[in-house]
Amino acid sequence: MTTLTMKKDMRIELKKTDNISTQRGIVRNYRLINDKYIATHYEDIKATTYTHDDNMNSKFYLKAYKGLNLKADLNYYYTSKGRRDDAIKEWRDNILEQNAYKNKQKKDRTIEVNDVLYTIGGHEQTNVNFYQVTKLVGKMSVEICQISAVIKESNDMTGLKSPLVGDFIGKSMNKRVTDGNHVNIGSSNTAHPLAFELIAGTKIYKSKSFTSYG
Repeated sequence: MTTLTMKKDMRIELKKTDNISTQRGIVRNYRLINDKYIATHYEDIKATTYTHDDNMNSKFYLKAYKGLNLKADLNYYYTSKGRRDDAIKEWRDNILEQNAYKNKQKKDRTIEVNDVLYTIGGHEQTNVNFYQVTKLVGKMSVEICQISAVIKESNDMTGLKSPLVGDFIGKSMNKRVTDGNHVNIGSSNTAHPLAFELIAGTKIYKSKSFTSYG
């Protein structure tokens, strides 16, 4: 965190090599500081706050900007410094949370062709489906196709399912990869990598439990 101050009569110099966004950010910084605001830069979120205290009227002003934006995320005054500090903390925490989510979404894809994924769903019963990765698409997508399974049922309406690699069901589909190795099948259905043991160079996939009623 860096706090900046400028003298009121200080002039700014814009370099021809600066792009438009950089020039606008410099001008924004200059104008606000010359209006008696104190600038505080937060390097971890690439953002800046500008604060000004009117103690006589109990007004504590805040302008908050992400990056070099000209439009402020926050542009208010508060009746105490404490309330303003709370607003800044909440604003920073929200940006950190958003950045963490974006970084998670951008995590490198780690699944490979022929990997097996599974989904679990259902309300009154537990449904298990298996999918096989058939192709890598672009940087963050895959082509998958559902595969059949070997089913071992018990007498209590439960059982185990094991995937039959290469025994495809239906049509293949392109899906987005998130968090490196998860695949979004639908709006509320995510496929996860199925655990396996590597025996003599061959992947032996684990079984998954399921329930069935009616």
